[in-house]
Amino acid sequence: MTRKAGDYSKSSGGNGRQEHLPELLVVSRSGGVTALALAGDLDLGTVAGVQTTLEEEVARTPPRLVLDVSALEFIDSSGIHALVQTAQALATRGGTFEITSVPEHIRRLLEITGVLALLTEPQRDPADVASMAEDGIAFQLD
Repeated sequence: MTRKAGDYSKSSGGNGRQEHLPELLVVSRSGGVTALALAGDLDLGTVAGVQTTLEEEVARTPPRLVLDVSALEFIDSSGIHALVQTAQALATRGGTFEITSVPEHIRRLLEITGVLALLTEPQRDPADVASMAEDGIAFQLD
């Protein structure tokens, strides 16, 4: 089953960088694992549709959600926030969330923000995720 996360309009950020609109595909659902792939840019202007799709997948209560980000070209704090929220939501339901095939530039950003382990270690204990949120690791965007 393949599903796109939604339609997005291209925004001009004035930074001279061409924006690559995100695409989130459900690759497979098998044996309690849902595999997804994310491509393009995940930022404030594009995160809403991706976040909605991730929330829908969490609501299915899969024991494990795996997101391949090998084709993710850019992510900002709102995109990281969406990934952290997904990890926390699954943890409260007893599931796990993991991103895989992380490009080096994305990996470095996740290291700097302190969420790399939360998003890349597949067997994270739900209590650890809650603890990270209490320690201020989770993002609160208003």
